[in-house]
Amino acid sequence: MIKLIGRISVSLDAECFMDAAEHEKRLETFLAEIRKVYPDAQFEIGQRRDRKPLGLRKLSDPVPMQRYQAG
Repeated sequence: MIKLIGRISVSLDAECFMDAAEHEKRLETFLAEIRKVYPDAQFEIGQRRDRKPLGLRKLSDPVPMQRYQAG
């Protein structure tokens, strides 16, 4: 038997908690339809945060020399 997992991802913007609750209510309505076919379907909603850009150096930037002192 092959075990599979299916995921549906929806990215939403909400102006306030009331708006977020309305989105959640709509998603739970969709989930009710999905559960008719897949009764074990689960729903999770959480706050998405923007990622901070990583401070990576460009490949064209020179790598600084490191000096090690003898013991």
